[in-house]
Amino acid sequence: MSSPGAIAKLVAASLYLFVMLLLLPPPLHGQHCRAAAAAAAAGRRFHGGRAAHKARAAAPTVIRAMFVFGSSLVDNGNNNFLNSSGVRADYMPYGVDFPLGTTGRFSNGRNVIDALGELLALPAAGLVPPFADPATRGRAALHGVNFASGGSGILDCTGQDTGEVLSLTQQITNFEAVTLPDLRAQLQAARASTATSHKMKGQDFFDRCYLPKSLFVIGTGGNDYLLNYFNPRGGPTRAPLSEFTSSLLAKLSNHLQRLYDLGARKFVLFSI
Repeated sequence: MSSPGAIAKLVAASLYLFVMLLLLPPPLHGQHCRAAAAAAAAGRRFHGGRAAHKARAAAPTVIRAMFVFGSSLVDNGNNNFLNSSGVRADYMPYGVDFPLGTTGRFSNGRNVIDALGELLALPAAGLVPPFADPATRGRAALHGVNFASGGSGILDCTGQDTGEVLSLTQQITNFEAVTLPDLRAQLQAARASTATSHKMKGQDFFDRCYLPKSLFVIGTGGNDYLLNYFNPRGGPTRAPLSEFTSSLLAKLSNHLQRLYDLGARKFVLFSI
C-alpha cells in the first residue's frame, strides 16, 4: 500500500503538470512584468534555501506566490492557533515523518501543498506559512500564505459543531483584510526604493504582475458532506443530495468570484 507521503507527492505532481499547462505569461504585460521583477529581485532578498534559489535560477519563475484555502487536506497549522478548535493535528503520530515534527498538518509528513510548493520552487523548500501564525506578516508572506482550517467547508456552518474553525468565508476575509494590504505595502515600498529604466509603480506591479502570477489553491468540499449533509445530528429531514450539491457549487462559485474580484487569476481546485 502506498504511504500518505507518496500519495501527496503523486497528487502534487499531477497538480503541478496541470498548473504548468495553464500558467502562461500574460500577453499584454509580460515584458513589463519581467523587467519589473528583475529590478525588484535586485533590490531585495528573498527567503529560501540554496536548493530553492538554484531551482529559480535554472528556470523562469512562473509562480510568485501561492495562497491556500480549504480544509484539513491543505491546512498546515492554522488550527493550532484556535484555542477552542476540536479539529487538531498538534500531537503524535501527526508529523512523525515531517522534518519539523508536529506542526498541525493532518498528515504523517508533508501534505500536498508542501509537495506542490517544492515543485513550484517556492522559497523555504516550498513550505507556505500559516496565516494564524503571528510571524506570517510582512516579508514572510511574500511568497504565499496558507489560510486553510481543518474541519471547515464551503458552507459557513460546516464544522461549527466541532469547535472553532475558520470558514472559507473567513479565510477569504483574512486574505482581503490582512494579507492583501500587507503585501501591497511591502511591494510598493520595494518598488519605490528600486531604480530602473522600466519603472512601474508599486500598485501597478502588484495588480498586473504579482497577483496575476500567484496561484490560488482551494481544497475543500468533503466536510460539507461528512460533517454537514450526512451528519446524524442534522435530523431526518434534509434536501435531496442533488439539490444540496447544487447549492454547494453555487456557494463555491461565489467564493471564487470574490477571490477573482480581489485580483486572483490562476486557480487550482481539488477535493470538491
